[in-house]
Amino acid sequence: PKPMCRMIGFVGGKRGDAQSAGLHNIYRAFRDGSKCDSYAKDAFGPEFTCHPHGWGFAFYDGGRLHHFRSSLPAWQEEVPLPPIQGRNVYAIFHSRLASDPTLNSPICSHPFLAATDKEVLLLAHNGEVEVADPSASLVIDSEWALAAIVRAGGIEMALPELKERTRPNSALNLLVLAIPRDGKNPPAIHCLNFYKTDEPGRVAYYKMYTADLAGGKVVLSSTFKDLAIKGLTNIKPAPFDQLFSFF
Repeated sequence: PKPMCRMIGFVGGKRGDAQSAGLHNIYRAFRDGSKCDSYAKDAFGPEFTCHPHGWGFAFYDGGRLHHFRSSLPAWQEEVPLPPIQGRNVYAIFHSRLASDPTLNSPICSHPFLAATDKEVLLLAHNGEVEVADPSASLVIDSEWALAAIVRAGGIEMALPELKERTRPNSALNLLVLAIPRDGKNPPAIHCLNFYKTDEPGRVAYYKMYTADLAGGKVVLSSTFKDLAIKGLTNIKPAPFDQLFSFF
């Protein structure tokens, strides 16, 4: 099977109980959509109805960075979200259906973590990238993609190679939480919606969307936009093949 993943990113200013409730509504929809996904069924066949091969999240509020990864399905774990303590909150959620189910462990789950002299990066990816080093058989392609971003000196510089290496009928959908070391620039979630397919089912699956929620911004895989997330408004298609950022 093709690797398939579902992702949600959220950036928002602190809005007390309303923002906390909105974030928990996203989290609930993420777990529900990872368990039952009609988009995957339409895109890849009736045997693909869920994303069971691990999940994870990154959560940053200015004072604390939480990075969690598991090999269990997202809907089988009751992992509480951290309380929001800082002024702003940045969160990424990711669930996975692996192309090779034997590569199913916490170290294969997203988000992947890397650090440079300028920033810390946490990456979630949906799609399939051809790894440049075939001998690295145990390296997840998304992990390799993050290493390519570090080598290139940033996401924009790495995109030409990553797009070229994106496999046909697949995607390069990225959510990257970037936390600067110097504190002069704000953290951000950088987003890309890019795919190489004309098949209607796969296009619908790979499309990403943006929305508003509780004073913040949300970017999400197509599966979640139909789940009636309370408080989610202004849902629209994300720009195609255009790197954009939420601060």
